Amino acid sequence: MNEPHPAEWQKAWLPLIQEMQLYIRYERYLFVHAGIHPDLPVEQQSLQTLTEIRRKFHEDTFVPEPYVVFGHTNTERLGCVPGTVYWANHKIGIDTGAKHHLRLPLADLTNRLAYSCSTHPNSLYSDLKITSI
Repeated sequence: MNEPHPAEWQKAWLPLIQEMQLYIRYERYLFVHAGIHPDLPVEQQSLQTLTEIRRKFHEDTFVPEPYVVFGHTNTERLGCVPGTVYWANHKIGIDTGAKHHLRLPLADLTNRLAYSCSTHPNSLYSDLKITSI
């Protein structure tokens, strides 16, 4: 199968991406791509912050309300066992390294469980694990 040319991909997907929200509040959770700046309300966060922030968000010990669910940074870089979900200071990191052949998670936030499977080529989508988060 031929890969689409980048211009075709952009034409097909760009309108959808441009319509997407930068963050979503749902019950006691705030879902963002990368995180938030701890000194600003979410409504004042820039596109760059919401999609690229790392150090300031991860290293600050502020406790945001609601919980912030984020990706963009592999949880192993946050001190987690490789392939596991991060949960501390009302921050929930769900990038468990799927593109690096670790694990692909599904987080059940209500019950604080993570279901995950391997993304390693030798055990792709097998090895189902359920862990507490």
